[in-house]
Amino acid sequence: ASTWVLPSGQLRISHASPEDAGNYFCIAQNSAGSAMGKTRLVVQVPPVIETSLPDLSAIEGSHALLPCTARGSPEPDIAWEKDGQPVSGAQGKFTIQPSGELLVTNSEGQDAGTYTCTAENAVGRARRRVHLTILALPVFTTLPGDHSLHLGDRLWLRCAARGSPTPRIGWTINNRPVTGLGLLGAGGTETHDPGRSRREGRERDTPFIKHLLEGVSEQDGGSTLQRAVVTREDSGTYVCWAENRVGRVQVVSFVHVKEAPVLQGEAFSYLVEPVGGSVRLDCVAHGDPAPDIRWLKDGLPLRGSRLRLQLHNGSLTIPRTEARRGLAPGVGPPRTTLGFF
Repeated sequence: ASTWVLPSGQLRISHASPEDAGNYFCIAQNSAGSAMGKTRLVVQVPPVIETSLPDLSAIEGSHALLPCTARGSPEPDIAWEKDGQPVSGAQGKFTIQPSGELLVTNSEGQDAGTYTCTAENAVGRARRRVHLTILALPVFTTLPGDHSLHLGDRLWLRCAARGSPTPRIGWTINNRPVTGLGLLGAGGTETHDPGRSRREGRERDTPFIKHLLEGVSEQDGGSTLQRAVVTREDSGTYVCWAENRVGRVQVVSFVHVKEAPVLQGEAFSYLVEPVGGSVRLDCVAHGDPAPDIRWLKDGLPLRGSRLRLQLHNGSLTIPRTEARRGLAPGVGPPRTTLGFF
C-alpha cells in the first residue's frame, strides 16, 4: 500500500492490506510546543478457505478428519453442514476442531455424503464442499452352504456380498481358480466353447443347452456356480471370495457327491465244489461312501461261525464245505445270493 499526508494533515493509505493494521501516531508541533494523537487501524479481510482435496475416504470404524483452514480479519467463525443440514456434536459423532477441521468419529456407512464448510466474519463468507466416502470390508449376504449330492444331481451354489466399494466375487474349486464365464469341466476345470452355439442342427444344440446351465454367472450383486450333472470328480472344497480395496473375505463350502454301490462282475454265479473243500466267495463292490457288505443264504441272513467267515474286504470264506441235507455230495450246485446295504 502507498501512503501520503494530505495538506489537511490526514494520512491516506491506498489499497490497505492486513500488514497496514496497527497503531498510528499523529504529531503536531511548532515553536510553542507539540501535541500527539493516537489512532488504531483495523483492516478487515473477507474469509478465504485454503484449497483441499474435494473427495476423501475413510474405512468403516475409523476416524475421518475433514479439512477447513480459513483465514480472514476478523478471524472467521467456522460452521459445518452435511447434505444441507447443520451437523450436531451432541452425540459425539462430529467435533469441530479449533483449526476448523471436522472430526467424524467411528465412521459408518450413514456418515457418507457431502459436507460443506462455511467460514464467515463481519465482511464476508466463504464455502467449500468435501465429499466423504466410507469404505467397508465385504460382508457375505448369501452363503453357498455344504451340499451332499448323488451322481447325476444338479449342483447350484449361490454367493453374494456387499461392501464399499462394491466387491468383486470369485470362486476356487479345490484350490484352483475359476475365472470368467467359462464352462465347468470334470473336477471343476474350466473349458470354453464359443462356437458350439453356432452349430447347425437341433441334435448338436442339445448338449450346448445343458452347458448353459453350467459355469459361473454374476447377477444381483452375487455369483452363482452351477453344474447340470455332477460326477464324483465334482466332490471337494469350493471357496467363494469377495474382495474390494479394503480387503478380502472368503467362505468355504464342501460338496460331497455320493455313488450308489456297484458290483464288479456278475451279480449271480454258480459254483460246484467237492465236500470238504475250501471255498472263497468274492464280493467286490465300490461306492461313496464305502458300502457295508453282508451275505444272504437262500434269502436268509448268513451269520459268521467257525465254518463261515466274512473277510474285511467283503469276501466270504467257507474253510470246509458240507453237503446240504437231502443232496448227495457234489450234486446240484448251491446258489449264492449277494445283498448290499
